[in-house]
Amino acid sequence: MKKTVGIITLFGNTNYGNKLQNYALQKVLEDMNFNVQTIKTLKISKKKTFFEKILIYRSNLLEIIISKLNNRKNRMIENKRLEKFIQFSKQYLNETESIIFENAIPENLKNEYDFFITGSDQVWHPTFGASSLEFLSFVPEFKRISYAASFGISNIPSHLKEYYKTELEKMKSISVREETGAKIVRELIGDDVDVHVDPTMLLNKNKWLKIINTSKVKSHNYILTYFLGEAYNEYNNWIKTFSRKHNLEIINILDIKNEQIYTSDPSEFLGLISNATLMCTDSFHGSVFSIIFETNFMVFDRIKNNEAVMGSRIETLLEKFNFNSRKWKNNISDNDVLNMSFMHSKAILEYEQHKALTYLRKALKVED
Repeated sequence: MKKTVGIITLFGNTNYGNKLQNYALQKVLEDMNFNVQTIKTLKISKKKTFFEKILIYRSNLLEIIISKLNNRKNRMIENKRLEKFIQFSKQYLNETESIIFENAIPENLKNEYDFFITGSDQVWHPTFGASSLEFLSFVPEFKRISYAASFGISNIPSHLKEYYKTELEKMKSISVREETGAKIVRELIGDDVDVHVDPTMLLNKNKWLKIINTSKVKSHNYILTYFLGEAYNEYNNWIKTFSRKHNLEIINILDIKNEQIYTSDPSEFLGLISNATLMCTDSFHGSVFSIIFETNFMVFDRIKNNEAVMGSRIETLLEKFNFNSRKWKNNISDNDVLNMSFMHSKAILEYEQHKALTYLRKALKVED
């Protein structure tokens, strides 16, 4: 009889990275002969006071007026996009029917699976995760495993350090996604833990091609842009100049005005990346899939509150695969942009896959 694994991860219906890392971890575990299920979870948000609502309303009055004008059409497009993600999940993910709330975890849930894995994504971020769900506090310690779990920050707030220390000490096996995460664990509990690649990198190109959808791709002559941060004129100007010089169309996957592209599901997202001439992004998973599909890519600092930041997970990724040269600078040569070599990355990827799978087999007590 197959053993069972329950996956706890952040539950986001319209996040490409979230859905694809979830699928990848599920597929890897299934290939190890486990029955795998993702446990749908929901966190309870603190309700805003009346005073807080008034302040938000006043500070965003202009945005509210503008959004009302386009609200109906945009809502229809957003609903269409959401439905595409839901259909992807139904087709490729084995999710629980019911949703588990952090303040109402069923007593018998701990007995329904032989092991629980928390990760990947920012499951230990103080804002998004790090509850009893993401720390697996509701199950016996010998069932608690993390894989490529991310804190999403470089330092744990002082008032939370004791809580994190207590929860981390109760984990059976710990794996993190970034070097900063390993540093946090070492500082809190004194253990050296492995840094493993995101689950998406545990599947090679051929396995991703099995679920890829290229229906949105009309030609290969385009630059795909995928920016999660704020718009930045210097980036846009460089991309526009480069596109005109090389006669490349610009496709912005998050442009709601382009309904056909904006409503791409995760499999179509993969298709757009795999066929692009160039990928320009501030996204971790945008960078990951560019490496997997060997697509030329440039990584831009994410702009947040008018400041440029490079997330630790992208820093770790670029350093691990010797792609620090892919950090954008406005004087980079066209030849360097469009003639990337991925020869070295294949060997690195194979090594990282072997290391990660060895960890998972040991944690899950899988015999070779």
